[in-house]
Amino acid sequence: MDASPEAKAVKKLPIDQVSKVPREAPSEIDRLDLPEGLKQLLEDKNCDLNFLLQAEPAVLAQRLGVDEDIAKLIIKKAKEGGSK
Repeated sequence: MDASPEAKAVKKLPIDQVSKVPREAPSEIDRLDLPEGLKQLLEDKNCDLNFLLQAEPAVLAQRLGVDEDIAKLIIKKAKEGGSK
């Protein structure tokens, strides 16, 4: 039994074309020098780099439910990462 034209076309694809899975580009938050848990929290709370660069520590702390010292650290790292 002959294979259909579609089946023949699939067999001719190089393996690297078949196995490539598109990957999402790292977000601005992913590039920050922060623990993964904080990055995930920032993404869960829809905090982008622009927000972090403008946020007051008390506002960020309340939004994330973290201590204000943690919020200050996040803002510091955002400013360091945002200036590169």
